[in-house]
Amino acid sequence: MKRIPERITARWLRRHGACSEQVAVVRREWPQGIRPLDASARKAGRLCLDAYWLVKHVLPRERVTPYFAAVAPAARKHTKAFRATDEWLDGRLAALGARHRAGSLNTLAYHDKATACYEKAAERDEPAYAEFCTALALELAREWRAALAAQRGGK
Repeated sequence: MKRIPERITARWLRRHGACSEQVAVVRREWPQGIRPLDASARKAGRLCLDAYWLVKHVLPRERVTPYFAAVAPAARKHTKAFRATDEWLDGRLAALGARHRAGSLNTLAYHDKATACYEKAAERDEPAYAEFCTALALELAREWRAALAAQRGGK
């Protein structure tokens, strides 16, 4: 059984192959390392740290299935919100394309307006994505605590 870390530091992340962006966030936000506390999980969620990567590298195999079962409702909710944003974007881009093909919108204006639509879509999805990341991080913290308790000989 792999050893579950009490805290995850930038050094631990580098040793386990995390990407440089995630290492930099942990180094900046948690210089002493991140522990499986709900407050840390909420902050990690707001920062959209990659909880799935941590699940793979922190949790023992027997904790992974309960983790994914627990986050399934949050994943469905985010997927629904993302689909709504995607449909909104498709509609906007179709309307712009029609105007461009009809000649009422030149190529540069089409590009600028399409870019603005993509940016607006990202803004629309951002709160749902942050909520999703927070749900993932909170469940990871719960499973991480349970794995640590088992490792120490607790329940």
